Amino acid sequence: MNTLEEKLRSRNTKGIVYLSHVPNGYTIAQISTYLGNFGKIGRAYFRPDDKKQKRKRRIYCEGWVEFDTVKEARHAESMLNNQLIMITKSSESYTQLWNIIFMPNLIWTDINAKEAEIKSSQFHRMRQEIFKARKLSNYYTGRIDSSTNLRRAVKNDKNFKRIENSNKNKKQLQFKQKRVSFFLFR
Repeated sequence: MNTLEEKLRSRNTKGIVYLSHVPNGYTIAQISTYLGNFGKIGRAYFRPDDKKQKRKRRIYCEGWVEFDTVKEARHAESMLNNQLIMITKSSESYTQLWNIIFMPNLIWTDINAKEAEIKSSQFHRMRQEIFKARKLSNYYTGRIDSSTNLRRAVKNDKNFKRIENSNKNKKQLQFKQKRVSFFLFR
């Protein structure tokens, strides 16, 4: 019983904040130090944006930050949500707003489980698509091979045309049928 209570308490003591928009050009260290002004940060995880990997800096599409207490997480959300990221006009992220949501019933392991589930589903989907593509390509290559083999056989077989022509010229033989009657014996 104590372990269940401890799990419930540990679930409620840490506050997790979800960032649905991560400012462009910011690193994990910069965001965690900025959010560190509102309370002590335990862990931070940001999911990289796959579409824009070719740039020098990584761009993140969303992130989660874990504060040591729920109070600190709520305070950070109330202070930063829908506020300008940078006040100076010269900065790159001047027009962007913080979008922070406090997640009351979220555990850190749930985040990792969701990410693992997404990766595994993507892996299995990709595997199925590769399997279908291979099957389709094998089917078409088999059809192409059989048609090329047939063409070669036709070219190599000198008698093929003669046989074909002789079949066309043949007349069907007609026979007169005799009428047969059956007698039943009693």
